[in-house]
Amino acid sequence: MGKGWTWSEANLATVRPRLSSAVFGGGRADLQTYNSRQLAVKLEEERQVKLSPDRIRKLLKKKNYRWKRTRHSHRNRQDLVARATAQAQLVQLETLAATGQILLKYLDETGCSQWTPVSYSYSRVGVQKRFEQTSRRGQRVSILGIWDPDESFDYALVLGGFNGERYIEVMDWLAAKADATFAKTGQLTFIVQDNCSIHRSKAVQQRWPKWRAQGLILLFIPPHCPELNPIEGQWHQLKNHELAGRMFEYEDELTEAIVDGMIDRSEQGKYELDRFIFNPA
Repeated sequence: MGKGWTWSEANLATVRPRLSSAVFGGGRADLQTYNSRQLAVKLEEERQVKLSPDRIRKLLKKKNYRWKRTRHSHRNRQDLVARATAQAQLVQLETLAATGQILLKYLDETGCSQWTPVSYSYSRVGVQKRFEQTSRRGQRVSILGIWDPDESFDYALVLGGFNGERYIEVMDWLAAKADATFAKTGQLTFIVQDNCSIHRSKAVQQRWPKWRAQGLILLFIPPHCPELNPIEGQWHQLKNHELAGRMFEYEDELTEAIVDGMIDRSEQGKYELDRFIFNPA
């Protein structure tokens, strides 16, 4: 088969940067994902080495590479000292939560669209399944969730995005829950969240002393550190397993799908689920 079928270090050096998030080539990262077919083209262009995509997949597997999901990153924008300090604090709180001394929860918002990303599906040979786009894109449905890992998930839904007033309503509800928990068990409730503007508005800060008196304490992770908030993974699972590959004509259909998805996930995970419903305007 000739030397083109060998996996030399020179050939691997051509492929490796395309499989890494490391910066290369004069300080610029290769901001593209590559599949085996694209790597085969690069090898032939740059090394005049012809390898089939199937052969490349087998060779990469031997070199301990796996086909995995990529993700956006904010790490080059992080304050590493602030991140390390916050992470150390979270480890201490997780230890206290694991021993039942406190409740530790994580808060975040996300939005869902009526046009969800399409995915693979079974179809007859020669026929491709299609989703026709609806006549209107509509508003997104936003979720504000509070996740106590493997224990409970509280959430609220709104059309569009959350504002400060809606956020305060949800936090008042959580503070009442924290007050009841403290009276019953003596446990304080800690909620970890990001530095979104509605989380730190003047109106919100005026509520902090009241919430603290009810046993609810807020903690803020440093900017650009979403990996410190494990609820991010819950949104990914909801969108990719319960909502992906579906089209919704109206917002109420999307809302119903989100509610059903949240219920299904709570039953699978065997944790408590509670939804806050806003009073009609």
